[in-house]
Amino acid sequence: MLSRRGIAGAALVLLSGAAALACGPFFPWQLLDNRALTLKSTPVNSFAFEAAHIASPPKDKLKAAELPYYSAPEDAAIALGNAEAAGLSPAQAAKLRAARQAASGDNAYRLGDGLPLAIRLYTAGAVAYRKADSAGAKVRFEAVLALPETQRAPRAVWAAYMLGKIAGDNEAPAIFAKARRAALAGALDPLGLAVASYGEEARLHLHAAEALLEAGGATISSPEATQTASYTDAAKFSRSVLPARATIPFHTEIANAIALYAEQAAHGSDSGVQSLRLVAEFLLDSPDRIAATADEPLAQRLMLSYALKRLQNSTITRTAIWADNGDEKPGTADAKLDTALGELVDALEKLPHPAGADRLAALCYNLARWSCAKTMAEKSDSPLASWVKAKLASQKGDLADAAKFYAAAAHGFPTTDSLEEDSKKALLGESAVVALARGDYVDALDKLMPVSGTYWPDVAYIAERVLTTTELKSYVDSHVPAVTVSTSEAAPAYDEHFNAHAALRDLLARRLMRDGHFDEALAYFSAVKIRVAAKAYAAALANAARSWGRVDRAEALFAAATLARQSGLEMMGTEGPPDSFYTGGNFEEGLGRTTLSGDLITAGERQRFAASNAKPDQRFHYRYLAMEEAGRAADLLPPRSQAFAAVLCHASAWSSRDEHTAIALWKRYVKEGARVPFAKTFGRSCPAPDFQNAILFERKVMLRAVLHYVSHRRWWFADGGVLLLTAGFGLFVLRRRARA
Repeated sequence: MLSRRGIAGAALVLLSGAAALACGPFFPWQLLDNRALTLKSTPVNSFAFEAAHIASPPKDKLKAAELPYYSAPEDAAIALGNAEAAGLSPAQAAKLRAARQAASGDNAYRLGDGLPLAIRLYTAGAVAYRKADSAGAKVRFEAVLALPETQRAPRAVWAAYMLGKIAGDNEAPAIFAKARRAALAGALDPLGLAVASYGEEARLHLHAAEALLEAGGATISSPEATQTASYTDAAKFSRSVLPARATIPFHTEIANAIALYAEQAAHGSDSGVQSLRLVAEFLLDSPDRIAATADEPLAQRLMLSYALKRLQNSTITRTAIWADNGDEKPGTADAKLDTALGELVDALEKLPHPAGADRLAALCYNLARWSCAKTMAEKSDSPLASWVKAKLASQKGDLADAAKFYAAAAHGFPTTDSLEEDSKKALLGESAVVALARGDYVDALDKLMPVSGTYWPDVAYIAERVLTTTELKSYVDSHVPAVTVSTSEAAPAYDEHFNAHAALRDLLARRLMRDGHFDEALAYFSAVKIRVAAKAYAAALANAARSWGRVDRAEALFAAATLARQSGLEMMGTEGPPDSFYTGGNFEEGLGRTTLSGDLITAGERQRFAASNAKPDQRFHYRYLAMEEAGRAADLLPPRSQAFAAVLCHASAWSSRDEHTAIALWKRYVKEGARVPFAKTFGRSCPAPDFQNAILFERKVMLRAVLHYVSHRRWWFADGGVLLLTAGFGLFVLRRRARA
């Protein structure tokens, strides 16, 4: 029923979770880029989730044990060898490996002398089976099951499973059931053969259903003769016709096959999931097969689940799955699928109580059959049905009703089993889109926070560009507890260790720093290292404001500028544009937004967006702050000092992304500064500014200025001296007379 290539091709298309809008390398999904499209998208689970939930949850402990579909062929041999050698001594394991290489079952039995009897018998049977000696294999496997219970336990499940594969179609189901009973009784089953037996038994019913078809002008080829990378049973029987007389037995066999494959999938088997996919394709390939099984509840669920996932992946060429032996033109498969889905809806819509009415509502919604979507959604109270109702309300522009239905859909969390985790996240994300469109900005953030690991860019956009700083601070104080992490532990949103609480608090801290509220910001940094840098930056600016000496103020400003350049992204960078803290500043676009366009954007959001931009609104805006602070420092330094040239040199180095600014800094140095040794590497290699010598230089300049002033006004100072002496002598005479 299932090939490795078939599994690989299907896994890429049908096993993904709810789709959204991807934005770039490592970027998580963003719902707010195209809000109308977000609210129009069809609610859907992954096919793997749906297939695993067609049957009731298992009440036993049987588990599948399957290798990933991308495993190398030798991986299966390794897994088998490890399972067979489990519990054996090294010497026994060596005997088992030798027996496995025997030329016949009898030779394998002789070479297995010393092994536990059940293992010896089973190994001999396995070798005989591999050598096409089914009769000899059957004898050995039956001998295993004839042993006392304690002796047969190591290979009871294995032997029963192989006997089922050897048995005829009529006897096999009972034998496969025996394998499952043995596993439930405690017999060893490291290969998950009890679960695999569901698939083997289901295959018998599926083949029986296929045998009821009549070739419609073409020969039904065997899989072995025609199988290719794109081969499926739908292609193999694409021209076959189901005669009317075979409708009832076909219905029965398909129902049995789906029930068994569904049990296999419910026990965690990916092989069961993929087998259900192939059955769905097989049924949807022909109107007569749809009609024959449309009243079967399990078939309804299966076809609906497959149809929904296929439509969601409409951007992927459907011919990747709908193989047609290469003789149909591209695009024909799309039309064929659309026709089949229309026939499926027509058939199910007539039923008073279709299984999976909520899935049918979602399918009708996708096909723009609004009346059907509304009617079927009203037949169910599941979260998926409420989700469809919310979609219908949002398409009518009734955001109040949409919000109500989104709330109803989320009310069943986390106990509901009708939605998988990705779908739950999408539902909560969409409810936030509706809240934002209604102007409930804080509520939109609150709805997104539980799914921030998936939709962090949207969380960051609302927190950084829509809420005011006061609103964000109030929300964080009320809902987001303090978190302390080291820099090495801080993980981005696409990492499994991402901490949304720490990320939101850091975002608030950086926003407060940009607003100049340094003291408030310090309490929100989650990393101690960044908090220390931010505190030093605030202290440097404070020193610059209160220092009396010009050089002291310049030194403090340059210290602040250096911190802004070296740690500005972590201290005050924006999460999205223009700084892109989320990606470490590595990507200029792809996360968040620089402009607002599209539907469902309120005037209030536009005003808030315009008021919350970084200042200056330039890529790596903190570098411009660093350059501005360095420029102010240069204004306070003696132009002919080394410190003046060095400060401008560093500022030029920081302006590497802005050629105009770099040229302006160079011209200022040439015009005002003195010749320095590092002039040839200006803007590339810069020494530390010598502020101490700048102070001495400033004093020399001041003294020189005073002397220069006096030398140019010496006669004025001389005349002034005579007057002072005369006035002093007169005062002295007067005081003497007064005393006399």
